[in-house]
Amino acid sequence: MRKKNAPGRLFDRIDNPSISDTAVVQIEELILSGVLRENDMLPGERELAEQMGISRPKVREALQQLSENGLVNIIAKDGVYIAKLGGDIMSPALIALYNRSPSAIRDNLEYRREKEGFAARLAASRATARDRDELLDILAAMKVADEEHDRERGTELDLELHHSIVFAAHNRTLTHMMAGLYSLNKSSLFYNREEVLDINNVADALFQQHEAIVGAICDAKPLEAENAAHTHIDYVRKLIETEFERRHRESISDKKYVPRSL
Repeated sequence: MRKKNAPGRLFDRIDNPSISDTAVVQIEELILSGVLRENDMLPGERELAEQMGISRPKVREALQQLSENGLVNIIAKDGVYIAKLGGDIMSPALIALYNRSPSAIRDNLEYRREKEGFAARLAASRATARDRDELLDILAAMKVADEEHDRERGTELDLELHHSIVFAAHNRTLTHMMAGLYSLNKSSLFYNREEVLDINNVADALFQQHEAIVGAICDAKPLEAENAAHTHIDYVRKLIETEFERRHRESISDKKYVPRSL
């Protein structure tokens, strides 16, 4: 869960302090654009009032309106958090069914291939300087995690990099749709990074693929970014299929050697 926003001016001053609706609209825009995400904690009333240049009662009115609209959760003696914005992609029963079907992972990666290629292409055209810096910082952290064989951290950074690429595309619908998909992927239902990393040279190959995507985005080369994203997903899909085939062979082999009664 992300905590309170870092120091700096996240909110713009409001010229007319009598209109709390203006504060509501401003926060709604930050939610729509993906700047404020599910479970993010908003600054306190005093800080919000200072940043926006309005009174604390007006801030309180705005937060209450956002709460009534289902966009924030106001927790007494704790703070104000961005509410859960999207519904669950799948019910627990459907997730369990998918988990029993290897083809579900193929379908997931097929879908991701198109959406992530699209996101990378848009990001190469729309990413800001801050977006590019963020991508490079995550990539550098991924390299350190790989060198230190910190797979848990590597998995977190892998997901964060893809999330940041989608954000850099600056398409609101894409941002929220992919957020739900990445939440599902985070459960390791569709892609267990630690398992595929057991294969020789996979970590290096994955890093090089991520590096190619980020490089094309930072160089503002949309088609190269899209192709690099496609190459990455194709590689992951091949790894997963190879792993499925190995497990199938082992399953068949195990059955052969099950003791049989005479």
